[in-house]
Order: sequence, then structure tokens, then C-alpha cells
Amino acid sequence: MKLNAILLLFIFILGIQKSTYAETWNEPWQKDILKNADFFVLANVISNEEDVGTTIEILKHFGNQALSGEVLINGFSLLDIRSSSGHGVHLNFEKGQTLYFLLTKGEDGNYTLPTPSSGFAGVDEEKNVYATYRHSYHQALVPQEVYEKTYSEIWNYYKTSNYDQVFVMDFIHENLANLLQDLNLKI
Repeated sequence: MKLNAILLLFIFILGIQKSTYAETWNEPWQKDILKNADFFVLANVISNEEDVGTTIEILKHFGNQALSGEVLINGFSLLDIRSSSGHGVHLNFEKGQTLYFLLTKGEDGNYTLPTPSSGFAGVDEEKNVYATYRHSYHQALVPQEVYEKTYSEIWNYYKTSNYDQVFVMDFIHENLANLLQDLNLKI
């Protein structure tokens, strides 16, 4: 009886809602995002205006393609909308945020992200990065220096096929050894 009352209350509340906004899209794999991107940069958000886009100031670029100064992000390069309430998709950045971006040059000369929820990684106050190595909902909190080095090598692999194999193997072996040591200490 209690479950029926809760269910009826939920249906009633849902029924009196005037509008519900939701947009859904297929989220691309990180491999596809990297292959599609033209630039990998670290930047500060200067502004985020609803009908204009997000203006960022480039602090650092990675790889062979240089990008500097202020640029405008005003679209999405891999967005595949699956359902829409008409509310629209938005860039949800705040002035002063520091993030890494995987940008694609748009047809209008400005820049795009893959989707509203991919192609960027935030940096927190402790200099940790919310990193995506596989899919946007698989994020790992890693130190900024680890993110920059690992992502630079991943970027180089996809863009030039050249990467520091010694660093990559040493990094993997060191971290596996640390993991095994931690596991032995807990057993």
C-alpha cells in the first residue's frame, strides 16, 4: 500500500509539471575525440555567454599545432542529438576555470568541442585533473603532471604516430609495481 501511494504521488507530481527539458546524445569514445581534434590546449575561461559561446585564453598548447591568444568555442563537432525537448545544448563553463581542451576548428573560423560533456578536463585547486582516458563517464583524478605527460604521449600517438615508448613503458611498469606493492601490504 505504501509503495502504491509513493507511485501515485510521483505520477501526480510528474503530471503537473509544465515542462521538462532534456537533450540526449551519443557520447563519442575518447579515441574518436582525439582523432577528430585539431588542438590540445590548456586554457582559462574568460567568459561564457549563452548565445555567443565560451571565450578561453590559451595558456599552453601540446603537439605540433600551435594555438595561442583568446579563442571562441561556439559549437560541437561530434554531437549526434538523439532526443530533444527544444531546450538546446549549452557550454557550462565558469569564468576563471582552468581546463584542458581538445578543440576542432569550426567552419566559421571559431572552435568546437565534440559534445557538451566531452573534449575537456578540469583542473582543481590541488592541481589534479579530471581525466578521461576512455569515455566521458570514466574519469580518473590524476595529478596535473601525470595528465600532461600521459595525454601528450596519447596525443602524439594519434596525431604523429611518434611517442616516447620508453616513458610509456616505464610509467606502466612503475605504476603496476606500486599497485602490486600496495596489494601485498594489504594482504
